[in-house]
Amino acid sequence: MKSNILLMLTIAGTLAACSSTPTSVVDLKHIGEEEVIQTYGKDDSLKQAQPFLVESGMVVSTGFVSMNSDGNRPEAAIKMAQIHARAELAKSISVKIENFAQLADEGTSAESVQLRSIATETAKLTANELRPGKVYYEKVRVVSDSGVPRSEIRAWAQVEIPENSFRRHVMDAIRGQAGKTSFSKEFAATVDSNWKKILGSDQAKDATAKVEAPAEHKPASVTPQATEEE
Repeated sequence: MKSNILLMLTIAGTLAACSSTPTSVVDLKHIGEEEVIQTYGKDDSLKQAQPFLVESGMVVSTGFVSMNSDGNRPEAAIKMAQIHARAELAKSISVKIENFAQLADEGTSAESVQLRSIATETAKLTANELRPGKVYYEKVRVVSDSGVPRSEIRAWAQVEIPENSFRRHVMDAIRGQAGKTSFSKEFAATVDSNWKKILGSDQAKDATAKVEAPAEHKPASVTPQATEEE
């Protein structure tokens, strides 16, 4: 009888001890708060970097990724951010070509097969020339909406390519689509003549933008002297 009583008391004490020890920490006072607990890289300006940028003769694309830190290494997050940067590069040129096509009255849209083909082909052609650029990551403690803290890795990474190489690949991709359904054969030449405007174009139908005809299509200027001779 005594042994049964002792056993029951032991079990009760164990259950009480277990019930008083929470299985996970809940922090209801700091829901939504974040704390950076580790960083890598000296330049945190990548957090505000544009996805597509032309600077000092280089085309630079920035990618971002966030993942749970459990079982994931920072190197994996940086690799994923670089992959996202490559995708951003193709996406940006697709959008800019669409904007320019609308301005040039080519009558295409962002969903056209030609635009997707140009972006895909550009990505293929630039793949071997894209080089890793700056990287930056943070390990952040985040208190979720349920009050349970978790840690995640946020990584930013850049890839870059010389502008002249990038321009050549984009033009090759466009020429491959010229004359197919939407784009006219003259469109590639028009894009080449307006390259700087395309890189700086972020809005379709920009009222201040003007499409210039390719040099070989511009009418020759007539000087007063030539007119008199005629």
